[in-house]
Amino acid sequence: TRPLLIDGLLYCAESQSGDLIALEPATGPLVWRAKPPVTVGAGINRRALAYWAGDGTMKPRIVAIWGHVMYGFDLKSGQLSSDWPATGLDIGLLNPAQGGNIGGGVQANAPPMIYKNMILTMGATGFLPPPAQPADPHANDLRTGKLLWTARIIPGKGEPGGDSWGPETQSVVSMGGWGHMALDEATGTVYVPTDSPSPDYVGIWRPGDNAGSTSTVAIDAATGKIKWRFQEQHHGIFDLDTNAAPAPVEITSKGKRMKVVVQPTKQSMIWILDAQTGKPIHPWEERPVAQSQIPGEKSSPTQPF
Repeated sequence: TRPLLIDGLLYCAESQSGDLIALEPATGPLVWRAKPPVTVGAGINRRALAYWAGDGTMKPRIVAIWGHVMYGFDLKSGQLSSDWPATGLDIGLLNPAQGGNIGGGVQANAPPMIYKNMILTMGATGFLPPPAQPADPHANDLRTGKLLWTARIIPGKGEPGGDSWGPETQSVVSMGGWGHMALDEATGTVYVPTDSPSPDYVGIWRPGDNAGSTSTVAIDAATGKIKWRFQEQHHGIFDLDTNAAPAPVEITSKGKRMKVVVQPTKQSMIWILDAQTGKPIHPWEERPVAQSQIPGEKSSPTQPF
């Protein structure tokens, strides 16, 4: 989980109960505890909360999401924000291609990200064919809940990688993730680590590299336009999804300052990617790997090292 330290208080969410907690960080006493305004089942745990500073008219608040509904909490008291509906703001994404109603929208498993007056969320269930939930990263207006943009992680027809899911590519609902996003406010870029394609351990029905899955994806935080994708594993069949937060930092390389994105993976690799292009700045290669013996499984002949 990722706690928040704001104006001298530490905010976090309790596993299982879903309670929101504010603590004195130096000595540990509880300042307030807020119960979820909805019934929270086992597994609907918050990996992190978000903080919105408000827009000058609407006050600052802690933001928590249960399912696909967003709630605000006063920083000092833990009371629900009075300028949002008591029932919260629905920020679920409905897929218009399926009549606008797939499973009730996105369940946000990944921590939300705040950019200006937008909240950025993604789900982790959208890689299945219809009628699965969509899960692509999307942005909503924090004042109204209005959907502002959606970034389709799986390349479309005619795009590089658009045919990398076999004949099913265009029927795959979307691609999201359950890990931590990262934001570079200076460039207005959100970096997204994406999930394994589903089913995690069997890829018979999705031949190809499955572009967009198990990747680091750079998205324009203002518009949702995808800047680049870099895939750390092709045709995932080992649940080795990319889930650690990408780290946007500046380094000196060959005597020149440059922005990079550092992405750790479950394969115990650290990719250092050019923040502008998504290309690794150090030598790398596609190495031949052992092939699956399962009938019908077409595992990738190579993997990036």
